[in-house]
Amino acid sequence: MPSPEEIAKAFTTHYYNCFDSKNWSMLSGLYTNDSMLTFEGQQFKGTQPIIEKLQSLNTSAVQHKPSTQDCQPCPGGGLVVFVSGDLSIDNGQPIKFAQVFSLFPVPNNPNQFMVINDLFRLN
Repeated sequence: MPSPEEIAKAFTTHYYNCFDSKNWSMLSGLYTNDSMLTFEGQQFKGTQPIIEKLQSLNTSAVQHKPSTQDCQPCPGGGLVVFVSGDLSIDNGQPIKFAQVFSLFPVPNNPNQFMVINDLFRLN
């Protein structure tokens, strides 16, 4: 079985690849109707409102470059993942960002994880 760090690394690689390539359908599969996103202080609940918020950022090019990642296991098989790094928007100067994910196994499929909480801030 993979370690929490290996799971977190695989998740964040997949998440940022989907986000940066604007693969919204693949990204939406990571959220549920109970998921919450806090984006720069604004809260969104449910898959559709979360994806609509991310799509509304309306950038032509985004590139996340995580530089640090910390992970802790939670009761019930979940993980808390903290990521920080650089974010380039429309090929501009990199901006520091921080993001926290609360991940839990998908019921009846413990090898897949869903995002329950997602908190994002520019630094």
